[in-house]
Amino acid sequence: MRFKPIFALCAALAFAGPAFADAIPMPMELTAEQDLLIGVWQEQDAPEGRAMGHGFQLRTIAFGNSDLTVLTFGGISYSKDYNTSAMRGTWTAKRVDDKTLKITLDQGEGRATELTLVFDGHDSFTLEDSERSYLGPSAFRRFVPPK
Repeated sequence: MRFKPIFALCAALAFAGPAFADAIPMPMELTAEQDLLIGVWQEQDAPEGRAMGHGFQLRTIAFGNSDLTVLTFGGISYSKDYNTSAMRGTWTAKRVDDKTLKITLDQGEGRATELTLVFDGHDSFTLEDSERSYLGPSAFRRFVPPK
């Protein structure tokens, strides 16, 4: 008699088990541009030339499915004067040709920035930022975290 409630509980848990399987959502449908860009990209060399040649600025770009963040670290290393900034919003991409993508970063309230990416292989591109044109074109590579 004592084993019947335990048996019933075990049977109920065994049948309830598969219900937990749908806790992980199905994979999202990604566009070719999303599939190509999602991840973290880092600038290869910090462009010099700011503050009479002593300053630098190094950017990291993180692409999500629909959101984009451009993180910037810069400063003047000789005087230990450093700063950070972030630009965030949603992004859309338009293919110009086989190697070129135009990214529109919508930061809300009518503010948008256009980024031009020219790919040099699958894991690197050259970036031109319409808002920070004084930096000139910069090479970016996909960030691969250490294992």
